[in-house]
Amino acid sequence: MKMTLVFAVGVGVGIYFASQMTEQQRSRVTARTSAVARRATEKVKESPVASSLGENASKITGAFSDRMTDVVDAAGDVTADAIAPADDVASI
Repeated sequence: MKMTLVFAVGVGVGIYFASQMTEQQRSRVTARTSAVARRATEKVKESPVASSLGENASKITGAFSDRMTDVVDAAGDVTADAIAPADDVASI
């Protein structure tokens, strides 16, 4: 609760100060923020650990997606067979 209140006050103060800035001040803040973000992303992109993590994460995600598709398909078949009346199953 206390953290929520502090966060809300911080957001309110930030909005107030942002609304009082001139266009030149806003452009300076934007330029500084963009430069910091760009440097941070360049450091991450150059890291061999980051590239390895990215490649492995995509492999794991792909394998998980394939496995879950198979499980959902199998569960759907079992459920459909359990719900279908006996005479409908015999005709199929």
